[in-house]
Amino acid sequence: MRIVFVTTASSEGAGGDGRVARELSEALSQEHDVLLVLSGERTSKIKLTPSLSHFEISGKRRGDIYVPFMTPPKITKLAKNLREFSPDIVHLHDQGPIPFVALLWALKNNVPVVFTSHTIPSEIISFGLSEAFYKTKKILDSRFLEAYFDLFLKKSSAIVAINDAVLKDLRSLGVKSPIYNIPNGRHLHFYDNLDFADIKEVPKRLLFVGYITERKNQEYLIEVMRYLPREDFVLDLVGVPLNDDYGAFIKDKAFSSDVAVNFLGKVSHSEVLKHLEKAHFFISASLKEVQSLAIIEALASGTPVVSLNNETTEELVDLEVGFNFDQSASPMDFANKITELSRLSSQSYRSICSACKDRVSNMDWSFVVKETLLMYEDVLAGFDGESRLRNLSSRLMGIPEDLLKIISMEER
Repeated sequence: MRIVFVTTASSEGAGGDGRVARELSEALSQEHDVLLVLSGERTSKIKLTPSLSHFEISGKRRGDIYVPFMTPPKITKLAKNLREFSPDIVHLHDQGPIPFVALLWALKNNVPVVFTSHTIPSEIISFGLSEAFYKTKKILDSRFLEAYFDLFLKKSSAIVAINDAVLKDLRSLGVKSPIYNIPNGRHLHFYDNLDFADIKEVPKRLLFVGYITERKNQEYLIEVMRYLPREDFVLDLVGVPLNDDYGAFIKDKAFSSDVAVNFLGKVSHSEVLKHLEKAHFFISASLKEVQSLAIIEALASGTPVVSLNNETTEELVDLEVGFNFDQSASPMDFANKITELSRLSSQSYRSICSACKDRVSNMDWSFVVKETLLMYEDVLAGFDGESRLRNLSSRLMGIPEDLLKIISMEER
């Protein structure tokens, strides 16, 4: 099978949608020909293995995120690479500008499209976009953007819902395309040899991994630390700010509150594993997380999770693996639960750690790859082979006619 994966993220991006696209493309390239289209420093094609290539599209770098500029020459190069690769299927992992162009190309060229929704579709703006690009908030809130995002749901041959929260939202929107419930995957063998933390050790290490944003609510975690003795607990925050103002606010709050917090910035995946091995608890106050890779990785490492309720923790966190609070819980209640769990016997603590690993045992890439290939087979078997672009009113959707002409050009 010849498969194209498309993401707006770069090869260095820490976001979950980009990481899933990269890792899934690598896993499937073991037996199939794969092209991964993504953002990068310059527009170029890179052959990584005989069966895996990257086609990168340049853009402006903003912190940890690339904002690709889809100029006519770049669109032409993308269309040329897609034609030359001649995919059997195109798999989109976000609703950014690169997947948008790839979607139009696939529709024009009778190639089936799969779209994985890594956000709650009806709430996509709240998943970091308005923070990362706050100067364009009026555009993000516009009717055009609503129609733009809706296009992915209406024109994809199939949609992947990574958990029940996404599935429920898609059904409420009346999506007619087939929906497949396939979770995000992780390389669980990475965590097999990690030791559990020693619960008798002092200070207890608390950990959070993820972008520093209002949605991930690190302000709440700082408040929690005010109720924990400084000599007994320390919080390690791994991640970079999506918004510089919020990042500065959180650092100022930690300093003025005189709490034990380490801001570690962006670290490599191998370093994250080391932090997980040392952590006694992974703590999260995120308000929205469809299926957080950080939570999955914490559980895979055997690190108990204490959290506020969101789409991920509601699915994965309970008394067997830690504790999941309602979002109305006070920072003091949250801190008291951490203190309570810290007083467990070594045997009881290790039992929870073992239960954490069991909780995500079905999320290995081997399972996800199998389910993904079965979905592709269904999609290809049911694809009618007729252009779906003919039913698309470009004027209604605001799609420039020049863009469609570029995509429609035959290779010369």
